[in-house]
This record gives sequence, structure tokens and C-alpha cells, in this order.
Amino acid sequence: MELHDSMRTIRRNWVVIVAILIAAVAAGFVYSASVKPQYQTAGQLLFTPTAEATSTQAVVQANAVAVQMTALYAQVAVTPLVLQPAIDDLALDETPSDLAERVAAGITAESPVMFVSATADSPQEAVELVDAVMKSLLATIEDPEKGLQSAVPLKPTVLQEPPLVDLPATGAPVVNILLALAAGLAIAFIVVVLRESLNGRIRGARDLRRATDASLLAAVPRDRAVRARPLLFSAKPLTAFAESFRLLRQRIPAASEGLAPVVVVSSPEYGDGKSTVAANLALSLAEAGRRVTLVDANLRAPVLAKAFDVDAAGGLAELLAGDAAAGAGTAVAPNLTLVPTSALDGDFSELLESDGLAAFLDRVRRASDAVVIDAGPLLPVADGAALAAHADAYLVVVRAGRSKISDLRQSVEALTSLGAPIAGVVLDAAPTRGADAIE
Repeated sequence: MELHDSMRTIRRNWVVIVAILIAAVAAGFVYSASVKPQYQTAGQLLFTPTAEATSTQAVVQANAVAVQMTALYAQVAVTPLVLQPAIDDLALDETPSDLAERVAAGITAESPVMFVSATADSPQEAVELVDAVMKSLLATIEDPEKGLQSAVPLKPTVLQEPPLVDLPATGAPVVNILLALAAGLAIAFIVVVLRESLNGRIRGARDLRRATDASLLAAVPRDRAVRARPLLFSAKPLTAFAESFRLLRQRIPAASEGLAPVVVVSSPEYGDGKSTVAANLALSLAEAGRRVTLVDANLRAPVLAKAFDVDAAGGLAELLAGDAAAGAGTAVAPNLTLVPTSALDGDFSELLESDGLAAFLDRVRRASDAVVIDAGPLLPVADGAALAAHADAYLVVVRAGRSKISDLRQSVEALTSLGAPIAGVVLDAAPTRGADAIE
């Protein structure tokens, strides 16, 4: 992943990241307040042979015995044999098994050097505990009844007294918070990776490029006013919303051989914004002086009659049902004629493939400079695909934050298999701020 993509991912998920880090730091504070700091220190003992060596081999053997006995003493140091006298010396209220959890002993790299470490609630207590264990160990070794004398006499030497430490080994607020912060970063990374991998929705132009090779014709910026005013191009002509449709109309083919191009507008699913795009594209083309016929061919869920506040009777549905007088259309704006439709029940995709529709489109193409058709969605029904044969340019509309990458890919593949002239994709409700803002 490139740096630019990484920064985009962080910006897209910054709320989740910050929330996780705040929760992690808060957990660190709570843990620090509930856990008492523990201090750890250690001392070292050296066991050296005291007998004079008569040969090199004797020296080697004596040193080997010293290492073996030091390892044995390290094991004995954490047994009740040594820990009970230390408990009695310090008047501790715990058993040898409890104390063994706070005391450790071992040797350093196969040498006769042994360390004894201890953990306690204060630095002084840790020092006293190490001293008591070392003292008890040496007394145990020297006691003949304990049977720990070496075959080679060994001299114990305190190589290092346990130092008085300042910083706690565990339970330090700063350490806890830093560890919690590191854990929070790890959790945030996992969550972000899962969110990115599982989120299959289109959020911006980058996701479109992942879904299809079809061109991005326009990114219509998100504008809340469009919910109340779907014909926002006319209501707010000086906005970025309106300007995006002026850019889109430049990509619409011009009339050729006296016939207006038929532009079919569809989307993978219902609610992706195709009707809004079709209506505002038609208004934009009309503004440029083209004679435009806008046809509502969404026979299952038509919305254009309501958007333009006209009567849907006598529209495309009646025409396809055999009413020769229907389909004349209504002038709804300068240079713009709307052919609405009323909703039909049942499966009527064959009506959109009929000779009646072909004859109707041939007639309106000769009387217009552009024909824009609002088609049904491509995936749940066959209506959108049925109009592919009539299209000179097919626009696929997807809605940022709603449409799925897989749905767009499937829609484009279906249109390609039908030989539809896919002009490109229109991204509706494109974000204007944040990681996926239109550029």
C-alpha cells in the first residue's frame, strides 16, 4: 500500500482509531489506579574453588564442579529449605510457595555466578528480601546437615549487593499507559484492516477504479437539499452540484444523421440516485439549448412525474399497452419535454423490448437533440438491461456510501455481455470532505 493510500485509510477511519486509543489510555489509567507498583532488584553470588589445583585438568574439573553446584544452589534458593528462614527473618505473612512467586534465581551463562532477584511493594522491601534469601541460602549451604557441600570446596562471594531501584518494574502509571497505548494501536490496526477488507461499498473514485475499467464521467457532490428538491440543477444553478451536470453533458454524444442520441441512465439497485441524475442531466442539456426528451421508463417505481409535478396518465405505460395517442409528453422546462409513466404491476420487461418502444424512440429522436431515459435498476429486474439495445450511450449511476463494488462490477459485466455502449459511471452523492472527497 502506498503512502497516499495509507493516509487516506487513516483519514477514513480516524474516528475509530481515536476512539480505540482513548479507550486504551483510559484502561491504562484505570489499571494503574487499581494495581500497586512492584519494584524488582537482584544480587549476585560467586562460587569459586578454594583448593589448590595441581594440574590444568584439576583446574578444569574444579571449575566444572563450581558451575554444577552453582546451578544446584540456584534451584535450592527458591525452595522452602531457603525461603522459610527468609520468611522468619523478615516476619513475612506468607508461605514459601507464595514467596516463590516473587523470588527467582539462576546462573549466568554456564558460569559459577548466580543471581537472586525479588519483587516487592517498595524498593527497600525488595532489597531486604534479596538479602534475606541470599543469607538463608549461604547458611543452608554451610550447614552440614543439609548435605549441600561440594566435593570441591567452594568459597561464596557476594559479587553484587542488590541495588535500591527507583522505577517500578510493573504497575508504573507511565509504563502502563504506554503499554496500553501500544496495545490500542495494535487493536486499531486490526480493526481498520478488517473494516477496509469487509467494507465492499463504493466510497469514492478510488473504489470505482477497483470495481471497473469504465470511465468516471462525473462525480455529483453530495447536497442535502436534493432530498427536498430533486431538480436541484434548476433550483440552485450556481452550485457545484449543477456544475457537475454541465461537465457531464459535455460527455454526451451529439446527434448524428438527424437522429438524437439515446442516453439510458440506470444503476445496480434501487435508491442509487439514477432518477435524480437522469432528470438533472436532462435539465442541463436543455440549458445548453438542446431539445431534450426525458423518458421515464422505470415502469415499476416511476418518480419523474412527481418530481416535475405533472400527471403521469397518458405516458409511456399507456403507450406500451397499445394506446396510440399516449406518449406525447409534457413540456416541463424550456427545451425539455417529459414523457412520464405510471407504475405497472407484473413482469413487463418484454414491453421494453417491443416494436412499440422502438417506434416511439425513433419518433422522439427525430424531434429532439437528445433523449434521456430513466431506466429500471440492472440487478433486481431485467428492465434496465432490456433498454441496452436502444442506447447510444449507457450511464451507470452508483451512490457513494450505498452502492456495492460487487454490484457495480456485476452490472458492468452484464451490460458488456449485451453489447451495451457503456459511456461510463456517474458517482452520485460524492463526498466533498474527508478521505474520499472528490478531487
